[in-house]
Amino acid sequence: MHRRVLAAVAATVLLFTTTSCGQSKEEKTAIDSLTEKIKSGDDNDNIEIFGDDFPHCFAEKLVNGAGVEELKKDKVLDDEGKAAEDISSIDKVSDKTADAFADAEYDCIDFDSVRTYLKDSDEAKDATDEQVDAYVDCLQDIDEDEWKASNKDQAMGKADSENVTKFGEESAECQKKLEE
Repeated sequence: MHRRVLAAVAATVLLFTTTSCGQSKEEKTAIDSLTEKIKSGDDNDNIEIFGDDFPHCFAEKLVNGAGVEELKKDKVLDDEGKAAEDISSIDKVSDKTADAFADAEYDCIDFDSVRTYLKDSDEAKDATDEQVDAYVDCLQDIDEDEWKASNKDQAMGKADSENVTKFGEESAECQKKLEE
């Protein structure tokens, strides 16, 4: 009995080490590849703006939300399950990928990192720390569902949708906090 328990424990440990806490090898490859793509791409300032954990968090939520096969269909991943060469050229994805994208983008932003970035960079050089705080607080107060709906519509190629317009108006109101 003692050996059977040890064998079961060993099998469980092996399962979790090979699948990275329940992720398949294919999912892990996709997440790792997307993380590296985000870190090394033209938009690598996302790390500085949104926080060090943003690339991995975003990749993991995108893969877990949409699934590897859906991301392949949408050309976010290539046939080998690795990040597509030019993700930024994708102008429209499926509903499922767009949902996962919207969730990942919103859920992975570290607003404290945004605040620090704006205070330390030239992006808001004419704003006081209090104005930056008011701006970031305003962004955080935008309804999560509205934020995600706007991101989803943009990912689906609907840049002129009511959701995108409404979010644009609300974020423009926040922008005024940097000038008050």
